[in-house]
Amino acid sequence: MDTSSPATTAPPVAALPVNPENAENDTGQYTLKAVVTHKGIYSDGGHYVAWVKQDDDSWLLFDDDKVRVADPSDIAKLDGKGGAEWHIAYLCLYATKSS
Repeated sequence: MDTSSPATTAPPVAALPVNPENAENDTGQYTLKAVVTHKGIYSDGGHYVAWVKQDDDSWLLFDDDKVRVADPSDIAKLDGKGGAEWHIAYLCLYATKSS
């Protein structure tokens, strides 16, 4: 290990504002809001895209500079069973459901 270079420090963490109305999840339930997926055999050789749920429950697929409406049935197929030939969920983003 090279100890000649100066130590780096992490940037300060900003406190996020808390809205008291949303501070608690009184239902314990969440809804899927977005998914980042990967398509390809290797993580460094495939393609990443984002699927984002809209307020009207439709889904948009963001693929580089192209955005299109996604078929809701495609979201259910992001479970990884399609292998490298289909998108595999890499990161899922959720929001709390309120009562």
